[in-house]
Amino acid sequence: MKKFSFVTVLTAFLVLTSFGGQAVFAKSDITGHVFEQEMRSLEALNIMNGDGKGNFFPDRLVTRAQFAAFLNRSLNLPNSNDKTFLDTVNHPLGKEVHNAASAGFINGVGDGRFLPDRTLTREEVALMVSRVLSAYGLSGNKTTIPTFKDHSEIKYPNALKPIFAYKIMNGYPDQTFRPKEGVTRAQTAAVIFKMYTLLQKQDEEKNNGGNQGSEDNKNDNGTSSDHEDKTDPKEDQSSEKGKDTNQIDPRKEHLAISTKLINIYEDGMKRVRTYVNVGTEMKFLELLGNRVAVEVAGVVGYVNPDDVKIVPKDEVENRTYYKVVNGYLRHYVIQNGQYESYIYGPAPRFLKEGEKDYSFDGRNFEGGTYFQYFNYLPLLSETRYTAEELDEYVRSQRPNSPLIGLGKVFKQAEKETGVNALYLLAHAIHESAWGTSKIAMEKNNLYGIRAIDADPYANAYEFPSLEDNILYAAKYVKQNYLIPGAKSYYFGSFLGHKGVGVNLFYASDPYWGQKIAGRMYLIDEYLGQKDLNHYDLVMTKVPSLNVRSGPSTNANLLYEHRYAGVTMILLDEVKRSDGIWYKVKSDHPDYKDGYIYAKGERGNYAEIIK
Repeated sequence: MKKFSFVTVLTAFLVLTSFGGQAVFAKSDITGHVFEQEMRSLEALNIMNGDGKGNFFPDRLVTRAQFAAFLNRSLNLPNSNDKTFLDTVNHPLGKEVHNAASAGFINGVGDGRFLPDRTLTREEVALMVSRVLSAYGLSGNKTTIPTFKDHSEIKYPNALKPIFAYKIMNGYPDQTFRPKEGVTRAQTAAVIFKMYTLLQKQDEEKNNGGNQGSEDNKNDNGTSSDHEDKTDPKEDQSSEKGKDTNQIDPRKEHLAISTKLINIYEDGMKRVRTYVNVGTEMKFLELLGNRVAVEVAGVVGYVNPDDVKIVPKDEVENRTYYKVVNGYLRHYVIQNGQYESYIYGPAPRFLKEGEKDYSFDGRNFEGGTYFQYFNYLPLLSETRYTAEELDEYVRSQRPNSPLIGLGKVFKQAEKETGVNALYLLAHAIHESAWGTSKIAMEKNNLYGIRAIDADPYANAYEFPSLEDNILYAAKYVKQNYLIPGAKSYYFGSFLGHKGVGVNLFYASDPYWGQKIAGRMYLIDEYLGQKDLNHYDLVMTKVPSLNVRSGPSTNANLLYEHRYAGVTMILLDEVKRSDGIWYKVKSDHPDYKDGYIYAKGERGNYAEIIK
């Protein structure tokens, strides 16, 4: 069988939502869809595209020509006219059909025809993908085809072994396969994405001289500011000292360093907890069969062993660390072989000038606990600064910044949406380099909205003005990240990290939230610290904490906090017979406030933080 080179277009682009310099998506007809991740990924790869207006049409049935085109794009097939069909010569997807046919992955229906616009069936999808896998040496010959109730309706059962061997497709819960059923764009995206990542993994293993996919061996800120600097470290040794996960010395502490953009899963490796970018340093906790337990930026979860290097901590010369410099806590992060740093906040009491410390969540350090107020401040709050004061800060730092004069717009957005104007300014500074980035200057896009990694500039939305962009961004962030809802990425309305908060699913950069919080602190410090500690904040200590309409378990449930570590603005403290309840500012748009159980006979559920 002729083999075709597999070109890795994407380094594990498992997209979730972000417009903090990473993958960014406006709300569309696939937001919240069960296969949203797969569709987003294929869209970024230009394998499967929508209409550019937020419509992806996930439930539309796929035609034979469309599926041939998806195969052609995902496999980067060479152009060929070795095999053509009478009814595809002038078809819009004709060339892609011919490439897939010449590669041997698709066939006609007889009489020189392909029937390009006929709806594809599940069996045809399974057959085409099985041919692809077989061509790459993934035949699945040792696999037994599942016994489906409608097995007799499958025309080529033995030819479908690869898709079952590698779990590309499955049957339905009622034990049927439904071979003649049509396939939607969303279902197709799931199949193509699984095939793509499987072949990518095999390609990487070959390039690394490792397992070639045999059956026997198969295992089931860019902000350019006067407060940032870059320092060349000693030669990075970590890339040479990665350990095989089966040879970890239990006597030593280890780090797990991501080798590409990866998902961090909850136990079971099915539900995505969050994601981080390449080179992220994580605390190695434990190797558990086919998963590695790690901790990073406030989250404990599980990663694929193939996606990380396990390195003894004492062998890593250039670690990510925090250090007190000129009274500030500066965070030094390894990026592309050199240190980049930013100011996170004021120096903690337990560190002296010039001292280093380490933390995996920006709160719990080896020397003590640190609280950066702006990293935990709910963004549905009001800054005490006026439009003129916000402009004053920008003018003092960047006299020629396009952001000067927009203070009134940031305050207008705060008034209309409830999203903190100080945050909106800090986010714009961080994302657009004070309004001077190419996307900001040429597309009036301060927040990198829709600037996905595949081609940030080309994909970034263009706005009529910077004013329109600010108002749009405030509404977008609120709707998608700051308020509870079935289709919202709400895990608390504060910046946070990869454990809780907006950063959980906003950016692959695990320190995106901390960087913006640091900028908020610097603005506040310059303007007189009117905002610092203005609100009293409470933090949940347990997962699954309910916010109710009154201080009683019989009161109506307004919404739920799924994880520990979520912060809220404290309004009042109520003592009841069962303990103490906190009245908090509600993040739900339908309610002004709510109540959470804090402590008492039921346990210790929340605490005031300072």
